[in-house]
Amino acid sequence: MGCETVLVLGGSGLLGHHCSSLFEKEYRVIKTFGNNPIVGPDSFKLDAFNAKNSLVRLIKEIKPALIINTIAYVTVDGCETDKRTAECLNVKFVKDLVAAMACAGAGSTHLIHISSDSVYGERNSGLPWVEEDRKAPLSVYADTKLNSESMALGHTGPTTILRTAFYGINPYAESGLLSWVITAANNRIAFDGWDNIFFSPVSAERLAAGIKSIFESGVVGIFNAGSLDACNKYDFCTSVCDFLDIDASINRVTCDNSEMISIRPTYTVLESCKLRRLIPWSISWRDDLREYLGKLERL
Repeated sequence: MGCETVLVLGGSGLLGHHCSSLFEKEYRVIKTFGNNPIVGPDSFKLDAFNAKNSLVRLIKEIKPALIINTIAYVTVDGCETDKRTAECLNVKFVKDLVAAMACAGAGSTHLIHISSDSVYGERNSGLPWVEEDRKAPLSVYADTKLNSESMALGHTGPTTILRTAFYGINPYAESGLLSWVITAANNRIAFDGWDNIFFSPVSAERLAAGIKSIFESGVVGIFNAGSLDACNKYDFCTSVCDFLDIDASINRVTCDNSEMISIRPTYTVLESCKLRRLIPWSISWRDDLREYLGKLERL
């Protein structure tokens, strides 16, 4: 397997960076980037808005055994105000990728596409979401991510779709929940932690390891990829600061039925037993977070 090539689309993104770092230990990894450059002979700039021809040429040249698609427009508010960009990056790009794979003769290439835990919508029962539950996306972001799944399933070869919510530190861009919490806490800036928004977070490192296991085990299908248990955003934020020994000022607040919450489901807890039956995938969110932050401190 060590001589096989893995193409990471969005290599300068949070998950793309972690996937690249992990796979590079055993595989040849080719990475694409957009606005945040990656230096190196195996890195290529890709215009995700007009990517099909470039993808055809790249896939024909490198003949990847695996393509990991992490490219997406993930800003929920941004997707609401810029629906064209959301549609282009979250749906059209995936459609172009699948078409490019067909044109390049990559019918046997394994495609792993990252979706979102937000595709299910709102939940009143308090039961974790399972893959077969009805989908009722609340936002443009969630709707385009659900549509992206249909595009990915157009690939004739092995295809895996992961619905998930991940966090981590990206050396190419300071963005995301974890970076926001650490920056605010270190700068002694008080911030809100919502106690009525629940999710099943996983670290980008843990998710990358899961992706590697999926590829090496030949697992295909649609899967939830969340932690064993769940937490609210307040508990997540306080745990980050506790593990890093930062004296932070976190306001415990409850989100009301405002415009902000109307496009963000308050309950995206995932049941991941379907995935656990096929690969090693079993860790609590606290243990995962503790391990991830412990490695950051040693860097």
